[in-house]
Amino acid sequence: MFADIPSDVAGYFKPEMPLGPTKGENIKSSAAAAFLLRLENAAFAGIATRASVLIGRRGAGKSVLLRSFTNSYEIASHVEAYLHEADIRRLIRSQNEFTQKYDIVLTLDKPDEATSVVKEIVQEGLFTPEHAARIWEERLWTHVLRALVLDKKLWPRLQPQRRQLLGLLDKTGLFDRRHQPDLAALIKAAQEEVSTSSLVDFAKDCVHDHDIQILAIIDSMEEYDVQNPAMVRAIGGLLQLVGSLTSPANGSVHIKISLPSEIYPLIAESSNIGKYYINSELIRWQPVELMRILAHRYLTGLHFLNYPAFNDLWIKYNKSLFKDRDRLRAFWDECFGSHLTNEAGHPESAILFILRHTQLLPRQLINFVQALIKRSFDSTGSYERLDPTLLADRELITNAADYIQKEVAFGYKYVYPKTVDVWRMILPRCDVITSYGELQSRYTNSSVRGLGHEYCMAFHNFIRAMVEMGVFGIVVDDHSSDRYIKAAFEYNRGTEIALDEGTKLAMHPVFSARHMTDPAKRAAPGRAILPIGSFDGLEDS
Repeated sequence: MFADIPSDVAGYFKPEMPLGPTKGENIKSSAAAAFLLRLENAAFAGIATRASVLIGRRGAGKSVLLRSFTNSYEIASHVEAYLHEADIRRLIRSQNEFTQKYDIVLTLDKPDEATSVVKEIVQEGLFTPEHAARIWEERLWTHVLRALVLDKKLWPRLQPQRRQLLGLLDKTGLFDRRHQPDLAALIKAAQEEVSTSSLVDFAKDCVHDHDIQILAIIDSMEEYDVQNPAMVRAIGGLLQLVGSLTSPANGSVHIKISLPSEIYPLIAESSNIGKYYINSELIRWQPVELMRILAHRYLTGLHFLNYPAFNDLWIKYNKSLFKDRDRLRAFWDECFGSHLTNEAGHPESAILFILRHTQLLPRQLINFVQALIKRSFDSTGSYERLDPTLLADRELITNAADYIQKEVAFGYKYVYPKTVDVWRMILPRCDVITSYGELQSRYTNSSVRGLGHEYCMAFHNFIRAMVEMGVFGIVVDDHSSDRYIKAAFEYNRGTEIALDEGTKLAMHPVFSARHMTDPAKRAAPGRAILPIGSFDGLEDS
């Protein structure tokens, strides 16, 4: 299994991080990113090859996904242990899409890229998405120009155009062939000798004449202030550029960008991108995929931390672990324990309990289980078997819930400010199962108005915000089980949940675990809340 791990993966596993990094942006190596998140998830690879715009919530793995495609890591050597043959072929095709098809791969994810575009828009006093698209296009071709000048692999294909380009740039007196030039500055300085549009047109001709294939990757910053109209126009312009490059006439340039799903509806609505063809897809995780990643991370950590349990577990489960859902559950039942007593007083598998207390995002799950493994090590001195009774530890659950709530609040901070303050005021007053009218009464009688008029939204806007963020879902089945009340949450549906005054609402377990200080109130009478899709039909009966 571990014969062909990228050489730098080991450095990401330490005693304080037995599952490796929680945040994808902390995985700097593209090969490590591919190994740690993508390879055992065929659906993820398929999304990446189909879509130009990847949309996902904070912690969905957008950064890791994009970074994993910038390396030439050979995947066929070890994924056989994880997937069926059809999935392997699919992964190899996706890898070829990114590592063999493109002559130039540009990574345009500098933290100040969008901010500088916004400043330029403000300085010029033009706030249309079309104007922003032009600025983004100039920046894109600036990076292409740099590659045409500096990438030695392209030089044989570009003569004599490369000599012409160097001659144009030499006229500025700023080009030093011994150092990497700042082509943005060169283009600006060259405007008296050669117009910016001429340089861009020249680069386009080079790319077209020699069929040079370009991939530009723009990672999400998650710091898009959508309250700033210039920022909305800037990102809208980027989406318009993506749409314009999908035409056959522009087939040499391909852009892959990621955007937070928390703000994407506002950007799309405000930027009139409907007239452009935007090939976008929403990243949504199935529990079985998350369980695979978690198992992969856990076994990798045991391997690098030199714990013998790795060998025992791998010999016992071997290749079927990552193919068979039932075997995967048996694996986690052995590691975590098959039963604990949940908040409703019923026995429940530990892995289901953990999945119920996340919004099915890799970062949330890894953070939760990492804390559990470390706490278990503190009590047992071993990473090899986890103590499920620790999941009854109020502090552990509260800390995990706090982390997830902060992640959710950060993702929506520009869309719904002061969300944490609102939660603290409203949720302790609520029951886990509540009606539309009861929640409206709690909201009306709360102190939300003390936060300031800008946060005192109409109730129908407030409840829409709570449902969109996954604080509340709607009850869809409260009769078929004596252990669970099943509820649908928007984060796992991809479509907006309809609400009316007759809607029965369920608070997500993450939020009830944090805000229900009375243990008896953390569940509906005698039953726990089960978000639909939490366990792929393997729920405890």
